[in-house]
Amino acid sequence: MKKIHLYGNWKMNMLPEEGVSFARALAERASGGWYSANAVDICLFPPFVTIGAVQQVLADRGDLSVGAQDGFPEDRGAYTGAVSMAMDTAPV
Repeated sequence: MKKIHLYGNWKMNMLPEEGVSFARALAERASGGWYSANAVDICLFPPFVTIGAVQQVLADRGDLSVGAQDGFPEDRGAYTGAVSMAMDTAPV
């Protein structure tokens, strides 16, 4: 059986508070047993400013993950508005 990859790219939608509410609701519904984590891979791709908040909500969930929509190839530098993959969004 092939694994289903269910990924949600939020584009430029949902502020951190809205993303937290959505992630909590999804986690609650996912706990209802309507899918198998062995058969379905669920990953959320919120905007950069919302990633850290959503990560916190889903920190204890092995079946729901969070990704980044895009990333600049350089780790750092004078690239206005760019976000590198090296930038950690976890709270300090």
